[in-house]
Amino acid sequence: MPVRSVLAAASAVAAAAGIALFFRRVSRARSHNASAAHKEIEQLKNGCVDDPHEFVSRRFVRRAFFSSLSEDAWCAQEPTLRHVLEALDRSSVGDEDDGRIRKQRNATVKLWKLYAILWDVCMADDPLVATMVGDYRFNAFVADVSRKGRDAYIDALRELLHLLSTEIDARDLQHIPQQSVNYAFLARMVRLELLAKRSFDRYELATNHLFGPHLMLIQSASFHPWRSEGDANAFLRRLRAFPTQAEQIIAACRAGIANTVVLPLRSVEQIIQQCQGMQVRARGSVHDVSVFRTAAPHFERLGVDIEALESTLLVDVCPAYARLASFFEFEYLPHAQGKKNQSPLNYSTATGQDGSKSTSTYASALAYFSSLSGASPNRNASARSDAGQEALDPAEVHALGYKEVARINEEIKLAIEELSQERDFAGKIARDASLIEVIGYLDAKPALFPRDAQQIISTYEHILENARAKMVDEFFFPSAAEHELIVKPIEPFREDSAPPAHYFPGDDYVHEDDKTSSDISENSNQQAELDHGSALSTLSPGKAVLRRSNSSRHSKINHAAIFYANTSKPGTRPLYMMPVVALHEGIPGHHTQMAYIKSCGGEIGKEVYDANERRAATEVYSELFLPRVRRQSQGFTLGFLEGWGLYAEYLGEEMGMYSTPLERLGRLLAEIWRAARLVTDTGIHHFGWSRKQAARFLRDVAVLPEAEIDAELDRYLILPGQACANKLGELKFRSLKDKAQQQLGPAFSWCEFHHVVLRHGAVPLDILEQNVDAWLASQIEKPTLVS
Repeated sequence: MPVRSVLAAASAVAAAAGIALFFRRVSRARSHNASAAHKEIEQLKNGCVDDPHEFVSRRFVRRAFFSSLSEDAWCAQEPTLRHVLEALDRSSVGDEDDGRIRKQRNATVKLWKLYAILWDVCMADDPLVATMVGDYRFNAFVADVSRKGRDAYIDALRELLHLLSTEIDARDLQHIPQQSVNYAFLARMVRLELLAKRSFDRYELATNHLFGPHLMLIQSASFHPWRSEGDANAFLRRLRAFPTQAEQIIAACRAGIANTVVLPLRSVEQIIQQCQGMQVRARGSVHDVSVFRTAAPHFERLGVDIEALESTLLVDVCPAYARLASFFEFEYLPHAQGKKNQSPLNYSTATGQDGSKSTSTYASALAYFSSLSGASPNRNASARSDAGQEALDPAEVHALGYKEVARINEEIKLAIEELSQERDFAGKIARDASLIEVIGYLDAKPALFPRDAQQIISTYEHILENARAKMVDEFFFPSAAEHELIVKPIEPFREDSAPPAHYFPGDDYVHEDDKTSSDISENSNQQAELDHGSALSTLSPGKAVLRRSNSSRHSKINHAAIFYANTSKPGTRPLYMMPVVALHEGIPGHHTQMAYIKSCGGEIGKEVYDANERRAATEVYSELFLPRVRRQSQGFTLGFLEGWGLYAEYLGEEMGMYSTPLERLGRLLAEIWRAARLVTDTGIHHFGWSRKQAARFLRDVAVLPEAEIDAELDRYLILPGQACANKLGELKFRSLKDKAQQQLGPAFSWCEFHHVVLRHGAVPLDILEQNVDAWLASQIEKPTLVS
């Protein structure tokens, strides 16, 4: 299944995909006339395309790129392109080199064309993801997971990469920093997607128990738009398409049996349970199916025949789930028995000299999720642009994990020693107590846990307010702290399966043609129900600062970002763990990160550069705008996105956010857990560790409860390499910070450094390093900015 489905469906970071709700792709206009383009936008606004397959082909990519569409028409498809070109025009006033200006403009337009085409290809290839991020042209369809559909997607990507390398000269963009990054990003993205397809993202692994298509359909009613009867009918068409997809899943899994590429036993057992939960034996029992319960109120509100929904579920959907349940239980499960403790990937390479059981496939997975290729995150080496030609060394990552575990253990010992001298713990915790002994003692202290749900909310609010106050001036420019964040409890119906907290980004602006304010509010809340991943919060009312076009086509709706806190079972949620959770998911973590991605250097960048008169404001404004693809969470930017979250935990030390030895111990507990992932993930997939061996390591090192260990290992087994991305990303951020401090000395500014690493949005880690290196080089040649 496409890696992007993993992010869009479940990760809390993937919720950032919701920011694509403003600037949605809406048209395939082919007229030179802007009014004709607008007419086609209107026609497509409430409808669906006839066949998504027409967008997923090499032929479509070439035809679209070489079409006679005017610049106005392309701007209608990528609305932010117009502002980018206007900024280029303003910045070229007085420049007498017409030839260079013309080349820059043409290269920029071609580049954005390819981004627009890539958007079409990706959205058509995975229609449910398209619906989640607000492109409603494909609402009546599900993904084609057949081998033919997969091959067509790969061919389209290859053609797009070919056009990028042959039709655009990167040298024409080298003096436009943001477009130069856009060029590098697009090349890296396509190469990494192709790398995934030819390695770990296997056709034979068409579904799994966490993010499979069979789960996406169940959840689809919660993020489907319910604006009109047409939307309801599109939803029915999507449901009726599921039996075909179910047969495609079965065909892929049968190929996996033949090739010995099968899912782990626990994943298969859970898939069976999930599919059995969608089986019904009588029309009345359809009302108990979750899809019906979510969709039925919308059908009634819109006046659409509810019996059509009942019949579709009874005749098409539920029998397809019964077919899947039967296949996985009686045909597939016996083959998964032998994979109980193993990675699902078919490692055919011989055992290496280091004792490893695999090489290229898992190394490619590491390279994809970390966006690092062949270089340790601690190493300040020039990264290669073609990730497919040099993979990350799993043995090196494994050794790095052990090194990090040892380093953090030493810090834990110091924290325990400090804790033993505190008044409340003196004589109760020995200076040389083990971590397991300390955790056992702390777990037995009711005073270290919140009394009730309200205390959980108020504690997070206090931490985030404090972080907001401490981050400005010294660590971030003030505008980075002005985006609104609100703490809310997770809804009761999803408390049991939700993490301690998670972050959901707000929607500050939306395209008027596409959504109403009420639509956004409803879908934002429903989208958050799908997030299972990182921890987080939300905060006090602040001023939402985003600079957008003054056009009436943009309306401010000011839906604040939300820090969802799990308030169930307060007695299981230590107060001393809340600061690290709040910093990771809120401020200065994902919330601050999303503020930059939303503004892309706009208000924040203007504050820096106008104050220092370093360049024209028109050039700053060009950074406001990114192609829509870049406003999405991508699997290969996970190292950047989650790496920043872990870096924010570390930054809390610099900001003075951990006020007691106990809170510092909480941070170290979170950090050693991520370091342990480097060891266990590589142990399983590269060195052939058994599940029992991996569980023992997590238990001994990270002191995790058995239920969390099981959940961790279930995820590692179906997503090789993904668990390593956050720690590798954090180490890259910290190594770049160390490099900047070393080179700049007293002139180093936290504000400037954080602005540099965040202003280009989420990028692969090697591009992040290139951005920092370019900035450092500029500081040698020019006066340092004042903060």
